Amino acid sequence: MRRIKLNMARLHPGPKLAVSLIIIVLLLGSACTLLSPPPEPPPPEPENQPPVLHSITAERDVTTSTERQISCAAADADGGA
Repeated sequence: MRRIKLNMARLHPGPKLAVSLIIIVLLLGSACTLLSPPPEPPPPEPENQPPVLHSITAERDVTTSTERQISCAAADADGGA
């Protein structure tokens, strides 16, 4: 097998510059990922609270298999659905 040596002194300026730029880019690119701290985790979501019911009203006679209207007034302090 033939061994190939990379002799920077014998290269013309073009390839020498290209090899130097590639080495610089690789070094700087790896330094950015090594030095930057990991992102902070998101804050925990608040615990869901049940809504507060203010009133429930319905028609007087509610029987099965009939259509009736029921109204409810409620507030949800944490804004959930």
